[in-house]
Amino acid sequence: MKKVETSKATYYIRELVDTFSTRRIYYITDVKGRVGGHAHRYEDEIFVMVKGSCMAKISDGKKIENVELKEGGSINSPRMNWHEFYEFSSEDAILLAISTINFDPERKGYIEDFDEFIKEALL
Repeated sequence: MKKVETSKATYYIRELVDTFSTRRIYYITDVKGRVGGHAHRYEDEIFVMVKGSCMAKISDGKKIENVELKEGGSINSPRMNWHEFYEFSSEDAILLAISTINFDPERKGYIEDFDEFIKEALL
């Protein structure tokens, strides 16, 4: 994210592309373990570390990356990308998510098993 400092405040700016249609924004806090651990068939997301830091496991099915997500940093997670977040710096860390679909309590389109995700991703 781009950091802009002024005499009044510090701004972290993330420009969105025209193809990213925001339908939902939520944040994750009070974390006690790993969160995420899934991929979406029909949803794109952007994750922004608002407060603190964490590690992110990201995979497109061909490679796996474990990257540190620092305060003010962001990660794209397009559909059919595995994302999982762990080792939060504190329970009051805040991870913001921006999504292209509305909340679905039935979790249609989620792949929550990594082996199943790999099979589908490599088709």
